[in-house]
Amino acid sequence: VKQSSFEMSKKMNNVVQWARTRFNESLEKSELVGRRLIEAQKQLPASHPAHPDNHGQLQSSGSGNTLTAAVDHIQLTSGITAEKLMFDRAVEMSRAAAVNELVGADFPGCELSYITSIMLLEAVLENDDEPLLSKAGTHKARAGNANATINGMESEDRDAVLNLIESTRGRLDCLRRKIRQQNPPKQNTPTSTTRAMTRTSSSPGTAIGTSPR
Repeated sequence: VKQSSFEMSKKMNNVVQWARTRFNESLEKSELVGRRLIEAQKQLPASHPAHPDNHGQLQSSGSGNTLTAAVDHIQLTSGITAEKLMFDRAVEMSRAAAVNELVGADFPGCELSYITSIMLLEAVLENDDEPLLSKAGTHKARAGNANATINGMESEDRDAVLNLIESTRGRLDCLRRKIRQQNPPKQNTPTSTTRAMTRTSSSPGTAIGTSPR
């Protein structure tokens, strides 16, 4: 019993030492990252919200979109999210494609931009707990039945994204009609071999059952 108790105490001591070592390593790394972050923030323009001189103003305003570390007065702004970046990129691509479509330039590129824009907007509406829904109608049904915030997006914002998806789909359908009008299906025409055979069979000198003189 004493031997097993000694072994257990030794193992527990090793676990504590391991945890202490990892904690010290993580603390050193976090302090290094914090110092580098402060140095990077000092290089920002003085009017930037993340500049160290503006941290006091953000704290006094009570903004809920900031994360503050009290040790080195490190403040991180979380106003920019992945959904915001995807939405801005989708709008940018859709507008550029619309301009090119109006001037009649690069229709294949416009089609690709519209498709990519729709995929980005659908990704903005995607819930982490559910698979991506490809149809905007299904998104609209969910948005109409649930008023709760999903992925930080209110129901009004989701409706705006849904409307943008529908309008982009409409422009994509219109663009594809223009592409089909520019490239009509080719009609089947007689080949040169067929024409040659026709001319040969119509010659009196080579008619079947006769011999040339």
